[in-house]
Amino acid sequence: NHELAVRWYRKAAMQGHARAQCGLGGCYANGWGVEKNYELAVQWWQKAAEQDYRNAQYHLGECHYDGRGVDKNHELATQWFHKAAEQGHTRAKKFLAAEQGDAKTQYGLGFDYYYGIDGVEEDKERAVHWYHKAAEQDHGRAQGYLGMCYVNGWGVEKNYELAVQWYRKSAKQSNNVAQWNLGFCYENGHGVKKNEELAVRWYRK
Repeated sequence: NHELAVRWYRKAAMQGHARAQCGLGGCYANGWGVEKNYELAVQWWQKAAEQDYRNAQYHLGECHYDGRGVDKNHELATQWFHKAAEQGHTRAKKFLAAEQGDAKTQYGLGFDYYYGIDGVEEDKERAVHWYHKAAEQDHGRAQGYLGMCYVNGWGVEKNYELAVQWYRKSAKQSNNVAQWNLGFCYENGHGVKKNEELAVRWYRK
C-alpha cells in the first residue's frame, strides 16, 4: 500500500530519519501514493544526502544531471556521484566512469536504461543519451542499438536516415543484428533508396 508507506515515511522523515527521507523522495519521484513531483523528491533527497545517505546522494546526482526537479548542473551532479561512490554506490561509480569517457560503461548504462534492468526503471531517453556517447566513440553495439532507437522513435524522434548511418557504422564492425537491419532498410527503402542487391549483400554477411 503506497499511501500507507508514504504516511509512515513522512512521519519518520519529519524526525530526520535519512532512510525515510530517501524513501519519501522516491515516492514523489515515481508517483507512489502521492502525485508525482520531482521538486519535492529533490527536497527530501537533499535532506537525506546531507546526512551522507548514499542512495539519496546518487538520486540527487541524477536529478542534477538530467535537470529533473532542479536546473541541469553536471558539475553538481558529479559532486553527488562522487560522494555516493566514495561510500561504495555501484551505479554512482558507473556514472563517473561513463562521464569520464569509458565507452564500455556508457554502453552498459544505455543497456540498463533500455531494458529497465540492474535497479533502474526503463527510460529510453536516458538509454539514447548513453548509447550516443558510446556510439560516438565507435562502440559497435551502441551504434546498433542507437540505430534501432532512431527507427522506432524510442527516446528520440524517429529518423530513418540517422538509423541507417548508425546501422552502417555498426555493421562494418561485424554486428550481425545491425547487418540484418541495414539489409532490411535497403529492402524496404527506409532511410535509403530501395536496393535489393545491397539488401541481399547485407543479409548474407
